[in-house]
Amino acid sequence: MSIHAKRAAALKSAQSIIDAAKSGGRDLTDQEEAQVKAFHDEIRDYDATITRVGGQKSVIDGIAALAGPQGGEPGDGTQYLDLGSKAHAASLTTAMKSTRPDGAKALVTNGSVVVGTPLVDTTPVTLGRPLRTFLQVIPTVERPAAYSYLAQSVRTENAAVVSSGAVKPTSLLSLVKKDGKLSVIATLSEPMDKFVLEDGEALQTWVGAELSQSVLTALEAQVLSGNGTGDNLTGLANTSGIQTFTSAAGNTDKLVELRKALTKLETAGEVPVEFILNPADWEALTIKRNASGEFDTGSAIDAETRKAWGVPVALSNSLAANSYYLLGEGAAVIGRDKGIVTEWGTPGDMFTRNQVQARTEGRFNLEVRRPSAVLKGTFVTV
Repeated sequence: MSIHAKRAAALKSAQSIIDAAKSGGRDLTDQEEAQVKAFHDEIRDYDATITRVGGQKSVIDGIAALAGPQGGEPGDGTQYLDLGSKAHAASLTTAMKSTRPDGAKALVTNGSVVVGTPLVDTTPVTLGRPLRTFLQVIPTVERPAAYSYLAQSVRTENAAVVSSGAVKPTSLLSLVKKDGKLSVIATLSEPMDKFVLEDGEALQTWVGAELSQSVLTALEAQVLSGNGTGDNLTGLANTSGIQTFTSAAGNTDKLVELRKALTKLETAGEVPVEFILNPADWEALTIKRNASGEFDTGSAIDAETRKAWGVPVALSNSLAANSYYLLGEGAAVIGRDKGIVTEWGTPGDMFTRNQVQARTEGRFNLEVRRPSAVLKGTFVTV
């Protein structure tokens, strides 16, 4: 039981004793007076504790504000999306709840709150931990609703030794200007009973895990295969200039093919930073057996940290089986606005039904800066 609940119980017990005496038209007995005094002292102790904890919270919140949104010193300015984190669920839940005078939490049933898009500074991957989403490795940058950016269309390195007085060779590093715009990715909750949602524990689980995950999944699908028409993003599959690699006929060893894909990207002068695989393909890689029937992937697969040939592997159900992507350093960035907006309202006749509905949305765009650093691979099926 929380301290606020204990205080309320003590107050209720004391009041019931007093009310019983009043209804009987009598004074409190000595025993009843002692009980009421004990409850009074108990309530005062609870109040002192609540005041002390509240003061500590103010100090902690103040320090957090001074530290900035990441809670520490800023890095080099590079940031990465981290929509799937528990921190995002907690921040979203906190922003959607207010504190009543009695200290209890209440759901904000009308109005909007802005929850900053969770970001990680400088380092996109925590060592020793598998990726939750491939979006964690793609840098992100804040953008206006409509803008333009530069993408590399040609990369031919022709540097060479030059004799005195000779003409220096020209490397081709052509850039093209592209127009970009942020597109809304949104989801609605079903109408929900207001009082059911006033349970803070359930609210955090439901809102953080469900609405945010839905936005994340839709963003993944758009980044991978958005067709660029209307408000759709232009995904990796529909970006011109990316590299492709298909396994040779009869070669069904997916682990070998991933190594060959790395070689192709490295031959182009790119630094591989992430594989994107369908979960079924990752399973096939990790259950490879040798002639004696034992699991045998050697040092090429690290199932615990989810790496193949030392490169982090992210899994996505938005990617078809027997296909994969390999991203190189600086391949793309994700444009975003300032945050994810969650609004609670009572549209239509929901007010009379004591129901509320949530909408969670964000605005994003994919900018493929270096198409040559993106490789789309296809496994040969038996």
